[in-house]
Amino acid sequence: RHDDTFPAVAVRVLAAPAEATGELAALTDLPALAQGEGDLGARIAAAFATLFAQGFGPVLLIGADSPTLPPAHLHTALALAATRPEAVVLGPAADGGYWCVGLSRAVPGLFEAIAWSTASVLAETERRAGEVGLAVVRAPAWHDVDEPADLDRLHEDLRRDPAAAPHTRALLAALATRRGAL
Repeated sequence: RHDDTFPAVAVRVLAAPAEATGELAALTDLPALAQGEGDLGARIAAAFATLFAQGFGPVLLIGADSPTLPPAHLHTALALAATRPEAVVLGPAADGGYWCVGLSRAVPGLFEAIAWSTASVLAETERRAGEVGLAVVRAPAWHDVDEPADLDRLHEDLRRDPAAAPHTRALLAALATRRGAL
């Protein structure tokens, strides 16, 4: 959780399926909204539309699969979203996707015609941005945890920084204990 690091930022969590909104709000102690339906692009577009309709902006959506993301990367992405309203902010992930996407306004069509969950998501989103007349600015690159092999990098991050991702660390320890008991 980074909400304590950014006191002037309104943090919301997005739940899928919609029925999980209450459970996610209770688990995170943060307001939760339904992601919406459809592929990832449709859900991203719906999240932006919902948050802009509620008066938020600029909006930075952050993936939940980068638990060791440095706060400095968030600061940079937030600053870019606030100062570059003509652009989409993308935080590249090592796997070809992105750990964040930021906008200052809704941009119809930006998240359409993209092959989601592939190594080309970042490149395709940048292509779509050009097609809809939007500049692209990049936040610092980071990595996420999508595949079992990504756990090695996560373990290395946690080893290097004992204070990083305490909830993730606790979950991994509990899973290791449970696995050892089997």
